[in-house]
Amino acid sequence: MTITAGGLYMGKATKGGIVGGVKLTTADRNFMTRGERRKAANEKRQAVDREERVGPTPETEAKLIPCPIAEMYRLELIDKPTKDAALELAELYVAVYGAQMPGSRGTGGHHQISNEVAWKHEHRYLPWARKWANVRFRALSSVIDVVVLGIPQPLTVVAAALADYAAICRANPLPAPDKLAMEVL
Repeated sequence: MTITAGGLYMGKATKGGIVGGVKLTTADRNFMTRGERRKAANEKRQAVDREERVGPTPETEAKLIPCPIAEMYRLELIDKPTKDAALELAELYVAVYGAQMPGSRGTGGHHQISNEVAWKHEHRYLPWARKWANVRFRALSSVIDVVVLGIPQPLTVVAAALADYAAICRANPLPAPDKLAMEVL
């Protein structure tokens, strides 16, 4: 059971003592049984027929955080090539540094990456990362936070950095697979 300044609710902390959309006083919470608190919360839930529902429930949907890349594209802060470059950046970062990321079960050490990923890392990511590491304090980590981890950051800096990565991708097209294997070796 969790007790917070906000209140007590079915063993979990509540935000401001709100149960089922109704603000409860401390006296109300103290004298309600667990079943009564559950019933009060369920009264405000929207009924959804499981057969008709395709996506998440309304409660879950309210908690979902939109993809920052898709959100920047929707707000027209980035264009389609920049969006594609951002998705490539996320895949590349996870492929190369994934075992070191928080919450990963990687054991560290060496892992195999494809020739394509190695080439993109060397010719696209590293030059871009070196540039943006020195542009502004935490600019590079802000971009990684948004693109890879989905953590909200100031979008103007992120959009500028992603546009620069897209320009590097255009300037360094991926070579043919047979040349790629020889260049990486």
